[in-house]
Amino acid sequence: MRSMQFHCCFRRGLTSVSVLLLAASLSGCLTHSTIEHTKEYSYTNSEGDKKIVWEAKPGLYAVVPFAVLGDIALTPVYVLYFAFTIVVQ
Repeated sequence: MRSMQFHCCFRRGLTSVSVLLLAASLSGCLTHSTIEHTKEYSYTNSEGDKKIVWEAKPGLYAVVPFAVLGDIALTPVYVLYFAFTIVVQ
């Protein structure tokens, strides 16, 4: 009986740690995508011509502080979502 209680507590602790790690790994996605959209993406085709996929938008750097705030605000949502998905499985 005692080992069953230990197993249950260990599993709960492991689940909560994994939920926090998953949420921490996802936080920053708004900031990352905002910064990625500020850069220019281009490639050189086989003929040597430079093709621009999309142009740089350096004005989006002004939005980065708001993206960071959005990531901070969404962290509890990530935690609840992953906690729910782990419990349902």
